[in-house]
Amino acid sequence: MTTTRTATAREPAEPALGPSRYPLPLPGWDGLGVTARVEPGAMTTLRRLRRGDVAELALAILDREVVPAFVGADRWRTDERGRLDARGTFVRVGPACSPGAMEVLGRRWALTEGVDARPGTRIEVAGTLDVTGGDRAAQLSRTWRVRSWRRYAPGRAGVPLATLPSRDDADPAARYVVDLEPV
Repeated sequence: MTTTRTATAREPAEPALGPSRYPLPLPGWDGLGVTARVEPGAMTTLRRLRRGDVAELALAILDREVVPAFVGADRWRTDERGRLDARGTFVRVGPACSPGAMEVLGRRWALTEGVDARPGTRIEVAGTLDVTGGDRAAQLSRTWRVRSWRRYAPGRAGVPLATLPSRDDADPAARYVVDLEPV
């Protein structure tokens, strides 16, 4: 029987950078799940997926803060709302004008905004992990199993969902997230 572990951040509520927040290095990716926000543009495609379904999905880091990482091992944390705190290496996956990607323990995650860094530079990123589309993100897509869906309205706890609502029925003020595990 395989045991699934999910890395989740509890406090502080917003991602924070720095070597003291998560002092222990990430042990590896075996069985480690992630939580990603669903962008409104991806809702139509993902609406057909239910718990246990397997799909090829592209996830990208919507980076809010990027700083050089001078010390510390790779790390990866997502909380129940898809907020991210990670440390890894900046890499290019396309032309020099592309935003690039972040490599954490051998896995590459697309960045949505350009980073002013040379390939091979160690960086820390605080932001969100989003289910996205597009050519660049598709280069880094992987096969994932859907574990659960949730809706977060402002100031409220997460509400479990059987599936995503249609784009027309979705609450525009709410955020939708999906828990995924690698296949």
